[in-house]
Amino acid sequence: MKIDYIIYNGIPDSIRLTKLLRLHKVIFGQSDDLQMKMEAKPKILVIVAQIDEEIIG
Repeated sequence: MKIDYIIYNGIPDSIRLTKLLRLHKVIFGQSDDLQMKMEAKPKILVIVAQIDEEIIG
């Protein structure tokens, strides 16, 4: 099992953002305002861990 770490200087593309929001909801019980909080940060750095196309962290 190979884990890849991907760094985004800004908000990830819509497919990965959807997966990230889904994972956040599973972990924290909600993700209602996460995307708005991310969009409010002009220099956001997002790092995701994934196996194949599945975001795991």
